[in-house]
Amino acid sequence: MTRGLSASMLTAVSESVVRPVYLLDLAFASGANAHHFYLSSRHKDVTWNSLSWLGNGWFQEWDSVSDDDESGIGGLSVVLTGVPEELTSIVLNGPSQKAQSSLWLGLLDGSDAIIVDPIQIFSGFLDTCELLDAGDESAIRVTFESEAIILDRECNLRYTEQSQAALFPHTLDRAFRHVESIANGFSGYWGVPEPIKKQKKTKRTNKKRRKR
Repeated sequence: MTRGLSASMLTAVSESVVRPVYLLDLAFASGANAHHFYLSSRHKDVTWNSLSWLGNGWFQEWDSVSDDDESGIGGLSVVLTGVPEELTSIVLNGPSQKAQSSLWLGLLDGSDAIIVDPIQIFSGFLDTCELLDAGDESAIRVTFESEAIILDRECNLRYTEQSQAALFPHTLDRAFRHVESIANGFSGYWGVPEPIKKQKKTKRTNKKRRKR
């Protein structure tokens, strides 16, 4: 998958010293209950996008983002180490698989400030969580499915009046009420009333009676 770099990042990668940083927006729940952990792969906190990305050592190991050759749908696996009991409890209670997380690749300047703009290299939904045996430290392996996975999921909605009512129960729009009959075989004229068929005129020959 091709991803573009800003002019500032292109300049930075051409320098003799390059300072990469990975930024992980990690969520274990969705909607109103969503709680995000903003983590940095650096040894100290990084500020970007009006957020503080924690360099607390949790985010140190991950598998490279992969794209499937056929569908372009890949995944991501992250190992979090030294996590607190709060995070372990979330995993044990079953996180939401609708939770969406993202991974960015950024570059730092000489003062450890983010160079505009980091690029998003992954965005997807939480798939599985696994507690690992890491000795004295708590460790969690989290895997994610690409958001492109929704393209492979079957949609149960149809172009019918029933599906329209399920999405918009209070609407007066009944534009789909004729779709089923069209699918079953439509015979007629689109957009205009069916014209009145003109009857063909037949010539009548009047035979004159001959007078005797």
